[in-house]
Amino acid sequence: MKHHRNTLLGFIILCGMLWQAASAFAEGEISRIGIRDGFFVSLKTGEVFTPKGVNFCRLRDKAEGMLAHSTFDPKVYDSSKVEKMFADLESHEFNTVRVFLDPVSKTGSLFESKEANRLSPAYMSNVYDFLRRAGNHGIYVVVSFSMWGPNSSWLQRCPAKSPMVSSHNGLYFRSGAADTRAALLAEVVKAIKKHDSKLLPVVLAYEPQNELCYFTNAEPLSLKKGRFRYEGATYDLSSDEQIQKLMDDVSVHWCNTSVKAVQAVDPQALVSMNVFTYKGVGRDGPNGLRTDTTKDKRVPARPLALAKSRLSYLDIHLYPHGPDDMKQDLKSIEFDAVRKTCRIAGKPLLMGEFGAFKHSYPSVKLAVDAMIKHVREAREAGFAGFLYWTYDTDEQPRIWNAKAEGGIILKALSEIQYAESTVTPNSLKLKAE
Repeated sequence: MKHHRNTLLGFIILCGMLWQAASAFAEGEISRIGIRDGFFVSLKTGEVFTPKGVNFCRLRDKAEGMLAHSTFDPKVYDSSKVEKMFADLESHEFNTVRVFLDPVSKTGSLFESKEANRLSPAYMSNVYDFLRRAGNHGIYVVVSFSMWGPNSSWLQRCPAKSPMVSSHNGLYFRSGAADTRAALLAEVVKAIKKHDSKLLPVVLAYEPQNELCYFTNAEPLSLKKGRFRYEGATYDLSSDEQIQKLMDDVSVHWCNTSVKAVQAVDPQALVSMNVFTYKGVGRDGPNGLRTDTTKDKRVPARPLALAKSRLSYLDIHLYPHGPDDMKQDLKSIEFDAVRKTCRIAGKPLLMGEFGAFKHSYPSVKLAVDAMIKHVREAREAGFAGFLYWTYDTDEQPRIWNAKAEGGIILKALSEIQYAESTVTPNSLKLKAE
């Protein structure tokens, strides 16, 4: 009898815990974040919101032929570890986590096969679980899509091949490529909305692509001459200026198409794009595709072009390797013009990735000092928040994660009063809806 009483008591306690976990949404404890006058704000209270947190990722084994994200793979996802992470972040007063959806891997991705005509229920179940747990801890999620895909004919809106377009650049320069990615975004937002519309406010923003960039060793960028047509316009491939204009126009069209698709499903959703800097890949800046000498075949989408698109805000990735790197990185992306354009358009800037490479900072103590300095410089430059790379994974041994050596970096970042220079005075609080 005692055993039955204990079992019943345990069941009652479990039910209470489950009710409490779900009550955050029932009580509306996490409100939608929007943008007003260049600030992230709570649409419920009008208070300025300062994104402050980490990136969370699990990487797939390279044996599958590529480096891809496995965070929500049913064989990998661990809800107990996710819950522990959110509790840890909440205790350190962090409020944002950035994660990645994988649309391409042969197993454990958004699609069960190339013939799939739906999103994988098992994969999306883990996405829902992640969002629910985040919301219960008052933490927002930036959902970023990895580069490839969708790996399913169901959502393809463009031909498999196009003239004068090859390899990785096919994701962007083919006619209909923007519509293909937009179709994927729309299906993911629809799925979240259908499963539980209360999860929609937990998503701080959707990023249609992680680190939007183009490849100089693939057509059309590898071509030295010829004329290339895109969305009704023609570009002279012998001119660096014309090639830059082509990349700018592709970036804006690709992003605007994604924004339209997401907001057709969820009108209040924020949509952003993230890029690394030109300096990050050994380049001085835009308009130098052939004159810049670098072994890196990538060239980032131009932030100044993105600032003129329909994106809600810009996410710039800044990794320091020395004391003057912030200044040089920002110079390479025309930062003064980018910041001015964003201010006029009312778009915040977010430092969605930064971190400490061990070859530059061989000890955690050096890394901590450098990261504190880096975050303060970002705040002074006008970035509205920061997300560290990464929370805990040891799958990238060349970089210090936030939990390394007892979580020294996590603790140091949590103590930075980042909002001091970005929060408006009480008398100027933005009016809530």
